[in-house]
Amino acid sequence: MALSEDSASSPGPPLRDGASLEEELAYYKAEYERLEVELQEFQASSRELEAELEKDVDAAEKRERQLQEKAEGLQYEVGEWKVSLHVRKSRNNSDARGRRNTSSLNPRRTMFRPPSRKKSRLCATPTGLCI
Repeated sequence: MALSEDSASSPGPPLRDGASLEEELAYYKAEYERLEVELQEFQASSRELEAELEKDVDAAEKRERQLQEKAEGLQYEVGEWKVSLHVRKSRNNSDARGRRNTSSLNPRRTMFRPPSRKKSRLCATPTGLCI
């Protein structure tokens, strides 16, 4: 409570110099009761705030665990993609090497290929056998 509220809710004006013992006792008793109620209100609101903060902390921790699990899952997926990419690159590189080797062999094969057995069109023998 603000200071202005405290002074407004106090049981009366502060004690004057010539106050009797009963007046002093009544004043301090009322002041004590007012402060006791104020303390109880403060403690109740403090418990409510504490419970609310506990809920917020629990929700934040739950959210953190969910995000951590998601991050771990994504890290695992990234690892899987990296492995897959590495395998594909290796496969592509070996395929490319194989194609280079095959293409480099092809001209050699044609160089050493035996001549084809085509029929000669010149058939000058009486039997019709061609050379």
